[in-house]
Amino acid sequence: MAITWTVKITPVNISRKIVRISATRTDDVLLTTFTAGMLNADISTQQKKNEALDILWAKYQTQAARQSQIDSIIGDLETLASQNLEGRE
Repeated sequence: MAITWTVKITPVNISRKIVRISATRTDDVLLTTFTAGMLNADISTQQKKNEALDILWAKYQTQAARQSQIDSIIGDLETLASQNLEGRE
């Protein structure tokens, strides 16, 4: 019934404030997950933190757009194939 994000942050270089970020989006209605990550995110300032989040969000949006295209193509093919094969019976 909800979309949740699970974020895991792993220190890479504490003195330079560099971390590894993994963010997983789960939609329990559509039963889909997506994970985006950054290996060396600079979190030394609030602006850098916001930039890292913007990058993760952009990665999610790119993947969501790709998945939408794939679903559209596959859905059309599934419908066409089903109708075609049933019509041959």
